[in-house]
Formats: sequence, structure tokens, C-alpha cells
Amino acid sequence: SEGRPKPVLTREPAGEIFEGDTVTLSYRQGAPVYQTDSSSGTGAGYTISAAALSHSGEYWCGAGRGRNTSYSQYSDPIWVNVTELFSTPTLTVLPGASVWKGEAVALQCGAHINKQGTQLQYRYSKDNATVRGAGSQDQHSIPAAGLRDTGRYQCEVEAAGTGLKERSASVSLTVRGEFSLLFKRS
Repeated sequence: SEGRPKPVLTREPAGEIFEGDTVTLSYRQGAPVYQTDSSSGTGAGYTISAAALSHSGEYWCGAGRGRNTSYSQYSDPIWVNVTELFSTPTLTVLPGASVWKGEAVALQCGAHINKQGTQLQYRYSKDNATVRGAGSQDQHSIPAAGLRDTGRYQCEVEAAGTGLKERSASVSLTVRGEFSLLFKRS
């Protein structure tokens, strides 16, 4: 009816929302909540149990009855912006992509954490085979490189307890023969 008060939509949490968070949209007047992709909730609200970047967008609700109602009153839209928990990791090979046999090499996996308190786990692989399983170290060391260490390396970062994972681009390491070959006598 015309005199019906405008529905009001609120969201919890009110502050920043990160991947994996639970988001609840609540409203008065008992109207379904609609997003631009036509997802809907029933009852007292609409819950996103594990927020993904794809959940970002405008949400609103309309007051009316039945599935095909033309709603007389819409709430003001609420914007949901989901922030990634951590950035795609970058793998750096130190001292460089080409080293001599016997040199020390460090693989540094860097990822920026956006939500405080997030614990990251790091895995390292060479030519798609694991060289170091999940652990808290953001660096993998090769104390003395051998020719067999030549290959393409990647690191994978996972936020503990969330199942959210990101892989770095692959980086090549080439291990060359020994220094002594340079001074070989004829």
C-alpha cells in the first residue's frame, strides 16, 4: 500500500569486508533482498557465509508480497565491497636467475596482507613438484646450488584456516658449472 514505510537495509559488519568474512544484510518490513544478479534471501535477512570478490556490488530490498510483485517501495541500496585478504605473491630469486654451482640461493615469496592477523602459509614447487611443503617461512634457501636445482620455481600462499590460495608466476633458475671450468688449461 502507498502508506507503507520505506524498507531499511543494514549490513554487518559495517566496516571493511575481506574475502572469507561472513556478511549479513538485514532489513525491516520482511522483504526479500535482491542483488543485481537476482540472488535473494528469505526471512529476516540475506547472509554471505564466505565473501568472495564476486560478491562486491549493490544490494537492496523491496517491500511487497509474492514472487512476481511489483514492489511499491525500495530501500536505498547498500554497497558491499569485498577486499582481497592478501595480494598475489611475487617470487624473487636471489642473488639472481643465473648462479654458479655451489652458490647459495634464496627464493623469496612476497605477499601483502590486507587484513591484520592473517597467518600465511607458504609452499614452494619446482617444475610443478613440491620442494617444500606448507610452512610459515616466506623464504626457501638452497645452501649450495647444484645443476639439478635448475628449473622453474613457484610459490603458493594460503591464508591459514580459510582455504584461500594464490600462486606466484613461475621464475627460472639456471645453475651453471663450476668456476674451475673458466681456468681450464689447454
